[in-house]
Amino acid sequence: MDFNLNFGYKDKPFSLSYQTLRRMSKTPIINAIIKTRKNQVADFAEPQADRYSTGFVIRKKKRFGEAEADNTPEEINRIQEIEKIILNCGVEDSWGNDDFETFIRKIVDDSLMFDQMTFEVVRDRSGE
Repeated sequence: MDFNLNFGYKDKPFSLSYQTLRRMSKTPIINAIIKTRKNQVADFAEPQADRYSTGFVIRKKKRFGEAEADNTPEEINRIQEIEKIILNCGVEDSWGNDDFETFIRKIVDDSLMFDQMTFEVVRDRSGE
């Protein structure tokens, strides 16, 4: 079966260690590319000041065929709560948590350096 799939060519098992990937990312050209991408993504880690500035916007999903309606006061309050959770990287602001921009920079760095990223969601005693 392997012969039919690969036409007799056998791949040599090959992998790069994390240390090798980390060293490769320290070379000047690759390091400059990673820093540029981190700065470009970090521009979107804050709410938009106006319609034409960079940043993120939280809004209701527009349904097909419906016009975009204004938000009710309850929806505006919920949007502000969600923005606060995103910007604090959690429900409460604490000394130990990263802010959203720092979190985004870490994730982009890991993604570009190791081609993978991970983070942990820590829940409180009530499960939130």
